[in-house]
Amino acid sequence: MPLPPFIERTLMHLADALCDHRHYPAPDRRRLQSCKIVAHRGSHDNHQIMENTLAAFYQAAEAGVWGIEMDIRWTRDRVPVVFHDPGLSRIYGRAETIAAFTLNELQRQYPAIPSLADVVSRLGKKIHLMIEVKRQLQPDIRIQEKCLEEVLQPLEPVQDYHLLTLDPLLLRPFTRIPPQARVAVSEGWPGFVSRWVRRHRWGGLCGHYLLVGTAMMGHHHRKRQRIGTGYIASPNCLFRELNRGVDWVFSNHAVALQQRIDNYLDDSISGSASG
Repeated sequence: MPLPPFIERTLMHLADALCDHRHYPAPDRRRLQSCKIVAHRGSHDNHQIMENTLAAFYQAAEAGVWGIEMDIRWTRDRVPVVFHDPGLSRIYGRAETIAAFTLNELQRQYPAIPSLADVVSRLGKKIHLMIEVKRQLQPDIRIQEKCLEEVLQPLEPVQDYHLLTLDPLLLRPFTRIPPQARVAVSEGWPGFVSRWVRRHRWGGLCGHYLLVGTAMMGHHHRKRQRIGTGYIASPNCLFRELNRGVDWVFSNHAVALQQRIDNYLDDSISGSASG
């Protein structure tokens, strides 16, 4: 069962403090250049720029961040839209659910909520899309699959996007999405999810950086599967993950971390030139 948000935030802050208690050296230039930071729900503060909006995604893209993570829910007419919660209360203070609206009704009342098609048409192939599919009962899963396939048709799976899920069974009916483009996300200890990913030859595994151990990473890397960890908040923790060989770094501070990487690379070039 998911933890209450304030408990989850407290535990994450404690984990960050524990990680920052040690000093981790800056990775070598090759690892810095290949660093793949993913902006969790885009670059947002939920005051001036709201999560899972085009503005949040544009800000991450303009800063040179490698990827953006987003969540999709389904409208009443079964159109995928980018929104995290099933209901509007946390963001908009309203009791309605996303599933209660058609796409036209939703975007007329809440124009900042983009459809997945909006994001693909504006940012597809410009930044990597990590699309988390949320569980939502629908009368016909095949309609969902067909709609998702049509929206993602301009993109190349793995190269341009991955589908993420907290429930591996959720993506089982989506037969047109190759296993290599599927990524399982673990909320807690990732042992079961790790075994699922290896057994079904999925593209990768994501989990908390203190729970995905180096030995587990090695099992997946030997199968050419990728590892993502989150949510990285500090440069010190970022360096720890890059030195461990993590493939994707998910963060709510993606722009600041990307700037830190860029500064290190610039400084190393300046140092080489002066030397």
